[in-house]
Amino acid sequence: MDTFEIDEQYLVDVVDRKTILVDGRESHMTGRKDHPQFTELRHMLAVKGFIAMENGWVNGDVVRKPFTLNGYEFAAGDRFPCAVAMGFKFKMWRKRDGR
Repeated sequence: MDTFEIDEQYLVDVVDRKTILVDGRESHMTGRKDHPQFTELRHMLAVKGFIAMENGWVNGDVVRKPFTLNGYEFAAGDRFPCAVAMGFKFKMWRKRDGR
């Protein structure tokens, strides 16, 4: 089984601020997005066929073929959540496993 690692400090979101012009005036939009390091991992997993990316909504990625991330196994059909949800998932798994 293929194994991947990501430093858990990247299992967070970051501010995503955009400036747009509305009727000739600047307007600012602020949101949140996955940390760039997590986004890089997600894209790599998709390119290699490990996950199917869903960009239409949050937490829609699905595992296509099994792999291990930070010591935790993901099976085909599992959800591959956003960075923040993944961080929470790892914390819950550690608590469950007594790590």
